[in-house]
Amino acid sequence: MAVIEAKCKHFRIDYSKKVLPALFKKQDSDCDFSEGLLRIDSERVKEEINKSALTLVIATDQIRDQKLIQALQVKADSGVRIYLLLGDKNVNQMAIDALSGRCLVRTGVSQKGALILRDHSTNNAQGVLVMNHQLFTVVGEQSWAIQLESQQIDDSFRSFCKLFWEYSQDEYLLQNQPEKKATHPNGNIITNHSHQLCGTLKECLNETFASIQGVSHTNFGTKGNTYLLLLKVNSPDVQARHGVALSDTSIPSLLISEQGNWLLPDSTDFNATNWCLRLSDQQSQQLVTTYENALEEAAWQYKSKVMLEEFGDKQTLRFADQSDLVRQVEQQRNKELEPISTQSIDSFLNDEPEILAQSQIGWQRDFLAHQIDYKVMVHPPYCPQEAKTDGLYADWDKAEQDWQERLSALEHQQQLIDKQQANIADKLKGFLQGFLLGQGQSVKKQNQELLELKQWSATQATPAEREQHSKRFETLLESVQVRGQSTATEMDKAKQNQQWEEKQQQLEKQRDNAKSVANAKKIELESLALGKPQSQSEAEKTFIHRWKKAVESLSEEQLKNLKVHDIELKLFLPKDMPEDKEAKQAASHQASADFTAAIKSAFLAMDCEAAGEWRHSIKEKVFKKHYVAMNRAFNDHQQALQKIERDLKAANDDVDKARRALASAEQALTNHGLRFEYKPNNGTREFGQQLGLKSSGNTKSRFDWPMEDLPIEGAELKADGKQRWLVINDTDQLEQARKDAERLNAVICVNDPA
Repeated sequence: MAVIEAKCKHFRIDYSKKVLPALFKKQDSDCDFSEGLLRIDSERVKEEINKSALTLVIATDQIRDQKLIQALQVKADSGVRIYLLLGDKNVNQMAIDALSGRCLVRTGVSQKGALILRDHSTNNAQGVLVMNHQLFTVVGEQSWAIQLESQQIDDSFRSFCKLFWEYSQDEYLLQNQPEKKATHPNGNIITNHSHQLCGTLKECLNETFASIQGVSHTNFGTKGNTYLLLLKVNSPDVQARHGVALSDTSIPSLLISEQGNWLLPDSTDFNATNWCLRLSDQQSQQLVTTYENALEEAAWQYKSKVMLEEFGDKQTLRFADQSDLVRQVEQQRNKELEPISTQSIDSFLNDEPEILAQSQIGWQRDFLAHQIDYKVMVHPPYCPQEAKTDGLYADWDKAEQDWQERLSALEHQQQLIDKQQANIADKLKGFLQGFLLGQGQSVKKQNQELLELKQWSATQATPAEREQHSKRFETLLESVQVRGQSTATEMDKAKQNQQWEEKQQQLEKQRDNAKSVANAKKIELESLALGKPQSQSEAEKTFIHRWKKAVESLSEEQLKNLKVHDIELKLFLPKDMPEDKEAKQAASHQASADFTAAIKSAFLAMDCEAAGEWRHSIKEKVFKKHYVAMNRAFNDHQQALQKIERDLKAANDDVDKARRALASAEQALTNHGLRFEYKPNNGTREFGQQLGLKSSGNTKSRFDWPMEDLPIEGAELKADGKQRWLVINDTDQLEQARKDAERLNAVICVNDPA
């Protein structure tokens, strides 16, 4: 004998084959932009100040670093002319107090990033573009920066002058005394570009955003997902996908595009001035390479559909949908589960703990491990505290009530049939007239028998009388059911006949409609087929127009790189080159011009077929990359031809579809038949259910008084509402308890020790 009580179970689950959702995996390396950019702090800014010999230009939203202010004071006192363009005057009051009177200070231009130019008008001009002006305000702050090329120094100086003279609000020539700002002596300042001016950057980036290839620091809300994206781990709303990587280090704000590459301030404000830079070819080449390397070396690399076993012990991850949370993979973990209450005694005795704990041992991203050792307390099913002792038998007083209730139910069925027959729709009465007349005499006999049975008492009757009256009840019940089923069948026949006639009319209408549609689709197809040559000719004309436009847009360098009709530069050079250097250069220049003109003429003279043959003579990758407009003309022409074929095929398909629809409509009419035939269906059974009629096997139950055996000695039968509970104590009772539980429809359980 074994007492049935709760038991503690231990088991291990291996999760190594679990396929994880998309995530970012931590690797040992991280981004490094130092080969393409400068990483500067306030000390480096102070060096730039100290190196200035004649002039110094600084544009930044704020200057609050005392050391930088002191360095500017010293350099201004040494004779260097210093021009400062700052943001809000109240925020910069400390700098204005210290530097006005020494430097030419203007305020009122909100700026992102910063500009430093020294000795801009000399051969030793130097310029630095700073991506975060915070290093001018916060001690120890660092920022990405880039050394400006000669042309970029001139561009930035012009933008500075434009902002300084035309956009600023207050000017300080004497110490802390604002004056009405003077205008530039030469009038309006002409800049080389506009993207560094107030509120102009967004419009300048429209083409760049339209063909974006790579972004870092932020995606600026760019739509699509085909570009590469490098972000810091704390970036808001990371849209994880292939091509996205995260970094723990500071990264610059870069835009890489077919329409130019940009270095932008860390915090860009399209409504303010942004000290940004459209990179030169040399800068672009270096920074694109640096960006690609940084993307590969970024600390957090995107992975999708990777198994847990691919990550080693202590590996850190960030799931794509929760990239702000860092999680760590362990080789092995231990966990104690919530106690389990089994639903059956067999489940308690036989089911493995991992099956019972299935709802608790699913993979959890906050508890990552290759293997987890679980501990759980398993409880047998307990009898509810509110369960009471069950009554096995119904009182004999209830037998009489049961008899009368059954007769009342039968009487109700009879009344329902009467009502159903009385409420038959007028349009069906003609079909049912003979049937209804034939039922009159049998209904009177049924009602008389029902009256006699209701006047009989089961309590006062002998067992033989109960047996006799039970059989009379069953016979009456069967006759009422037959009447009900017959009524249902005849009504169903009438309804089906009516529906058949309505369906016949509907199918004839559908056939006529299908025939009209088929004729219309045939006419449409013939019209498209006749117009196909004209459509193809229009497509070719459009191609020739766009082809010539694309050829006209080619640069001289692009034309020189193209080969066509064996046209070569040497064919246009004089046989005897002059010895004079200038004459020789003029001859070479003229030959080059004639050569490119010949190539352009050859391309302009091409028709569609010739252009297509030439295209296959050049590498596809080179053609698509360097001759975008020509490639687009080819693609659009091909799409136009494909559309003509698609339209023709669609019209042909419509004709086929219409013909099939017509055939289907005609077949449906044929299938419907020439005359009505009755087919019994679920309608009669549904009507019988409405009357409360059951199958004869279920309704012909005898009036035997219900009896149930008590359960095994030592067990106790309890009830909680409609649920019965069979309470046992040990396993010796189990075999008989299973039989009793099945007979009594009870759940085997034990008493709750609590």
